[in-house]
Amino acid sequence: MKKSYLKNRFITPLINALKQGITPERLALTVSVGSILAVFPVFGTTTILCVIFAFLFRLNHAAIQIVNYAVYPLWFILLLPFYKIGGMLFRSSVVNLSVEQIVTLFRIDKWEFIQNLGFATLYAVVAWALICPIVAAILYFLTLPVFRKYSKS
Repeated sequence: MKKSYLKNRFITPLINALKQGITPERLALTVSVGSILAVFPVFGTTTILCVIFAFLFRLNHAAIQIVNYAVYPLWFILLLPFYKIGGMLFRSSVVNLSVEQIVTLFRIDKWEFIQNLGFATLYAVVAWALICPIVAAILYFLTLPVFRKYSKS
């Protein structure tokens, strides 16, 4: 990906939000919340979660969606670790099934497949909920000085 693409699509709009009156603290909060919501381990939920959180916490809707889309590739990278950590937390063997075992289970018993997938997803969400508040706090305190610097220029 070209540097100019990243700058034009993600960085410049966030800096423009500062120039339009959003405080550095609110933008740092928006970035941290948008980042953790972008890796929520349930497919197809991140956009609506960002809308809900932006509404509830009065965050900038455009900025949170920009962050969501910028961070979303990490969803693919972090999905399996969330499932693995969730499986370890709950001592579940569901996440240790091979692809062949999952396909076989789907063919033999669709209801058991759905139950296993549901529990594995629930475990992944718990892992996400335990890890992401810490990550959000770190992101907030890392981005706040940067946004304060750019709000003064």
